[in-house]
Amino acid sequence: MYKNKTRLNHIDAIRGLMMLLVVYGHTFFFLSQEGNTKIIDIFLYFRMPLFFFIAGFFLYSENYSIELFKHRGTNRIIRQFYPTIILWGLFCLIYTNEASFRSFLTPYKAGYWFTYVSVEMFFIVAPLLVLFTLKKYSRIKKIIFLISLCLIFLILLYGKFLPQNLSGFLSFDLIAMYLPYLIFGMIAKMYSEYFRKVTNSTLGILATVVILAITVFFKNQDIQSPLISILLPYIVAFSCIIITFSLFSFIYNKTTLGMSKLMKGLTFIGTCTLEIYLFHYFIILGFKNLLGNSHIFNMLDSIRDTPLEFPITMTLSVIIAGGCLGIVNCLKKIRVHKFIFPSTPPHLTADYQQLKQTRLIYLRIS
Repeated sequence: MYKNKTRLNHIDAIRGLMMLLVVYGHTFFFLSQEGNTKIIDIFLYFRMPLFFFIAGFFLYSENYSIELFKHRGTNRIIRQFYPTIILWGLFCLIYTNEASFRSFLTPYKAGYWFTYVSVEMFFIVAPLLVLFTLKKYSRIKKIIFLISLCLIFLILLYGKFLPQNLSGFLSFDLIAMYLPYLIFGMIAKMYSEYFRKVTNSTLGILATVVILAITVFFKNQDIQSPLISILLPYIVAFSCIIITFSLFSFIYNKTTLGMSKLMKGLTFIGTCTLEIYLFHYFIILGFKNLLGNSHIFNMLDSIRDTPLEFPITMTLSVIIAGGCLGIVNCLKKIRVHKFIFPSTPPHLTADYQQLKQTRLIYLRIS
């Protein structure tokens, strides 16, 4: 029983940390005059790739029935897409005025691209999983299909074959950019035992660190080959994903830090990432309007790329995340929450049962 809880905390804590790093980056993006800092540039290597990797890991199932696809598709629309549209539209109306609906034709959707793209990816990949089940494809065939899908999207991206407005509306560039991480998560799930061995192996982690160091070195060089320039960021991200999973696995399985208040806090945040993601823009922009541009700009620019940047900005990120959860609590008290975040009782959904089975399988090999 304890092991089950530990493993779930392991995944949620990673999501919680990544969510705080998202808030961290957006704090500087919206409130600073000079854009990203050096540490944020490092976060960009693995922050969003980890989210998509985890999504792919739990998306994959050896037996993906049509019924499961229907249940999960319905849940994606009701529990992810619908709240995103509501709060995205509200954010645009409050903060961007007349230009609000133009964001629907831009890839980043005024910042709300992640859940938008996640839902799109589901409806791109999940039908293939149903096909794999019906045709009883081997793992090798599945991997060939999935990697081919990635290559098709990357060719369409770099070949610029889609009209600009259509590409912007679909956020196609972001789908193509992050789809490989979703596929990587699915492949890691297919070979869960080997992935666990790598993340728990000292030799495997040392090899990953060496690959990461070499890749970062070459990434900072003047590379003439377009293909290598495209591949290097993916190798960096894949390496960071493995190292992150290894680190959190070690913390939760081999130390007492997994039961610390810090890790419990990250775990809790990891269970509320959707709400924090959708509301944190309101708090950051509201904070900016309340205090005025000059005060915020001066404060952040004064700590930029200094030893104080990370502790101060991370503390601010935790406060913003707490504010998001405070908004959610208020919405629950006035009985509005269920209209923004409608959901089906989890114990009645096939999606819940499949997710439970997924986690149990992952536990069994751990």
